[in-house]
Amino acid sequence: MNYGKWRPFIQVMGGAQRMLSDNVSHYPLAEDVGGGVDRKFQFLFMHHFSWRVQFDYMHTHLLAATQNDIRGSTGLVWRF
Repeated sequence: MNYGKWRPFIQVMGGAQRMLSDNVSHYPLAEDVGGGVDRKFQFLFMHHFSWRVQFDYMHTHLLAATQNDIRGSTGLVWRF
């Protein structure tokens, strides 16, 4: 949904990966929750481009070890 030149978004991802160690399988879990906003350009030749600002929270878990990270990113988006 657009709000003028602004387009907010959210994302939720999750998954598992099979890891084999000493003939024992482990399945670490990972979750990623984030969101951000795109600001559409209104120039003549740039109507397919936006500028994105995004932040994510990532959580991974393997056996007794957990890791929590925050990621921020920004950049040019081409929509087609």
